[in-house]
Amino acid sequence: MMPARAAPLLALCLAFSASLEAKVASVDLGSTDAVKGVQNTQRGDGSDGENDASTCGPAGATRQGRTNRGSTDDDVADLYGYFLVTDAEVKSSPRLRISATFHDDVGFAGQNVRVRLHYTNAASTGPGDIANTFSAHAVVLSLPGSGKWVRQTWTVSDAGFRTFMQSSSDFRFDFGTARVCTDRVDVGTDPAPVEATEHLVAAHYYPWYTVSRWSYAECVAGALRLDLVEPQPPLLGKYDSSTPSVVDQHLRWCAEYGVNVLILEFISPNSREDQICRNVLFPHARSDDVQYTVLYDWAIRFGSFDVTPARITTAKADFDHLARFYFEEPTYLKVRGERPVVMIYVTRAFTGDVGGLIDGVREACASRGFDVFLVGDEFFFISAPSASKIARWDGIFGYDCYASRGGHWGSNGNLDLFRQRTASYRQTAEAAGVKFFPSCAPGYNDRAIRRTCADHPALSRRVTAGDGPTSLFREVFRETALKQVNAEVPLIAITSFNEWHEDTQIEPTKGTGASTAVDSSASGSAYTQGLAHDDYGLEHLELVRDATVAVAGRVLGPDGPVAGAAIEVLDGASVVLTRKSFSSGAYTIPRLKLSTGKAYKLRASAPGYKEAESAPVTVLGDRTQTGIDLTLGAVPKVSRGDCNADHSVDISDAVALLFYLFAQGRRISCAEACDADESGDLNVTDSLYVLRFLFRGGPPPAPPGFPACEVVPGADQCEAGNCV
Repeated sequence: MMPARAAPLLALCLAFSASLEAKVASVDLGSTDAVKGVQNTQRGDGSDGENDASTCGPAGATRQGRTNRGSTDDDVADLYGYFLVTDAEVKSSPRLRISATFHDDVGFAGQNVRVRLHYTNAASTGPGDIANTFSAHAVVLSLPGSGKWVRQTWTVSDAGFRTFMQSSSDFRFDFGTARVCTDRVDVGTDPAPVEATEHLVAAHYYPWYTVSRWSYAECVAGALRLDLVEPQPPLLGKYDSSTPSVVDQHLRWCAEYGVNVLILEFISPNSREDQICRNVLFPHARSDDVQYTVLYDWAIRFGSFDVTPARITTAKADFDHLARFYFEEPTYLKVRGERPVVMIYVTRAFTGDVGGLIDGVREACASRGFDVFLVGDEFFFISAPSASKIARWDGIFGYDCYASRGGHWGSNGNLDLFRQRTASYRQTAEAAGVKFFPSCAPGYNDRAIRRTCADHPALSRRVTAGDGPTSLFREVFRETALKQVNAEVPLIAITSFNEWHEDTQIEPTKGTGASTAVDSSASGSAYTQGLAHDDYGLEHLELVRDATVAVAGRVLGPDGPVAGAAIEVLDGASVVLTRKSFSSGAYTIPRLKLSTGKAYKLRASAPGYKEAESAPVTVLGDRTQTGIDLTLGAVPKVSRGDCNADHSVDISDAVALLFYLFAQGRRISCAEACDADESGDLNVTDSLYVLRFLFRGGPPPAPPGFPACEVVPGADQCEAGNCV
């Protein structure tokens, strides 16, 4: 999605671990509170937290809330709003995010109105420990009289909620002498940072293709690659995004080449893109091989970047839809496993009530139990970072990594500027406590579809005319973005996986054609501007894999690939990393936590198979060690009682075990076969068990007793089975 375009543009990437269970408790205040794990307490007459139901807010945006003093109540002691957390999981967490929405009444102008949070901390010894039971948070909210609804979040790292406050509450808001209307209060867990074990390579994914979407339509559809002479079509041809086989191949490519997060284009509920995600992508058998987040495409949704009350209302409904149908997907990207990530397109161009939008969508998600992690589209490398705009978000990225700067970036200075600005945006974001997600694109050329409505210069995928077809991507992805990742959430956003309209895709072409600068325009170069376009095939995906994956291969069993196998990375006897094989049986070992030049062993295991261990594999600095297949052996089948494996049960089996135990007799091939009583131990009682069965009418060997033949727990340790 580039500047000055009215048609769809694509988004960037993010990633993280997923969780199905929401961690937010809340109360929506009013004449009848909607309680979901938080209660408004101390509200009755005579308390210092007395509050009354009231309708408040600006014209056209009034809400039912609670005011700490009613219009007829002159009890000047009602200074507070008290709250009790009843959700056990939230109440027990020391790390919390306490959020509340207040009406910043116009009458507050010039009154120096402040809202403070008091909470019981972990050091409190009881209700009498005033300093710790009523601990004052350092952050104070100022209400200057803007007339708007204002949402404030306090982060607490030492909560100790035990209902010590007034013997009824865990925290309170101090309003001073002002009459403040509160609409809702949310309390969410704020888990500790999680150590990253892999880069999160996120690519914008567009599930909007139909047969007609590949045909030229001014400013909307078509593809530069189809207007070359000779054409360089997608490897999958002119596909339909709703076709399961297309989704299958896309997911395999992404998982196996290290693109582990897809940023899904979201325009509106029940749009084609939404339906394909929910009905085709999420239910697909390979869906769990990657993670997902969403790009909320404000430009297509609303057509302009003015944030109005009506648009905020629509956006809140859209985010409610995301909370209901996306956030609970098992592999939806969640920061620290709890906060679902949503990216919003071109926020740097927003005007109007941006704060109201942010507060509104946070409330919509909180009402569904989610503390959303909002990522603004603020990175624009030709402009210096705006600290005030960046500070509004939880994280920032950039969709437009091209900024209408075309040609060969290695020759015109743009590559140096891109590197400098990537570093400065990171520094500005980190100073504001905002996560920076470096962003990049392999190239850009929309000239074939915007023949009259725009005149954007083409950006070559070559750094200079003499460099290779992925040389620009190597510089912006491997040499720039990877070096500027956030330590906790090392996410890189790539524009794009498959935005063929603007030619930013890394999805493979057929890869069989020659390079060409000739196109189908009347001049033969109106679209290419004389720049060579290479039929790059898998090269962009291979570059991602080589940069982020140390080792790749397959886990195989006697009957073929094994999905879901555990792969342990061993440094000597220590396990330094654990992975699982994908649905295809393929696996990747990320290089983030491994040392270049060091050798590691891999050990694979899966239920029903004998584990396999590789020879030492050295981590290379410039490429992935591929083809490191791990072959699991079949677990032998066992027939209990036949200890000497002669396909019968007789006295010789009892004797064989006794010789093994006491006279250094020949080794037995399978201890499970000799464990006649299934006690889990081999001892003389197993020989006696067999003898009683043979000569005293005792019970037969435990299942699977001879002649039955089955796989049993522990048989993976057998050298061989004793039956077939």
